[in-house]
Amino acid sequence: MLPPPLLAALCLLPALSGVVNGIAWTSAEFPDIRGASSEQCQANVPPDQNLYICDPDRVLNKSQTTWLNAMLHDLTLSTPCPCQRRSQCSGGLDNDGGPLHGFVVSIAMLKNVQMSIHSPSENDLTVRSEGFCRSLEGKWALGDCGNSIIIFVWQHYKKMIIWPARLAERYVTVEERRAILSKVNNLAQGDEWYSALTEVIGSIRRELNGEPETRVDTGTLSLVVSVGVAVALTIIITCTSPNKRELY
Repeated sequence: MLPPPLLAALCLLPALSGVVNGIAWTSAEFPDIRGASSEQCQANVPPDQNLYICDPDRVLNKSQTTWLNAMLHDLTLSTPCPCQRRSQCSGGLDNDGGPLHGFVVSIAMLKNVQMSIHSPSENDLTVRSEGFCRSLEGKWALGDCGNSIIIFVWQHYKKMIIWPARLAERYVTVEERRAILSKVNNLAQGDEWYSALTEVIGSIRRELNGEPETRVDTGTLSLVVSVGVAVALTIIITCTSPNKRELY
């Protein structure tokens, strides 16, 4: 039987497996970019800008963080308001309602995420990253009509994902996100995060200023299909029924 101290150490291994450098974050512990803990995000933000990037582990230097934050601030002001009510896109900075903004893109950057898996697969990393972003989307509550996007960077595993809210997903589709991330993969693998994020922000900005993907109304589609099936069955029955005149 193993000595108690060694047994206790082995029991701790799963909990420590996600800790390689510094803190292994959970989404609950990660700073709120608009809350009281935002000061942990490390950014020199001008007084006329909101905070759009949270890098508590200091993966980027202050100058890079400041420039990326300025890019994201400009993206917000230079993309169209996608919400049905224009008031949902108002900055509320003056008596006239403030300048209108469009999409709100933010960056969550960290060294490590807390995991219980010692050697995670690529799928494990994707599932954990998406779960982290899903929690942050609710916690940060950026955008007022599903017009927010989170760019998530997990530095230790060179993992980056783009997580759009429901409306933003129509402008930056799954295929477009894959193409954007594929283009910067070499930069990410080389830890050139500032260059990679600059490219990603530029690509997202172009997509957000384009046309949204047209969604098919599933209710209407179901009705059309049902009517089509009914018409087809009617024609088949009519064509295969015996001619009444032939019976006499």
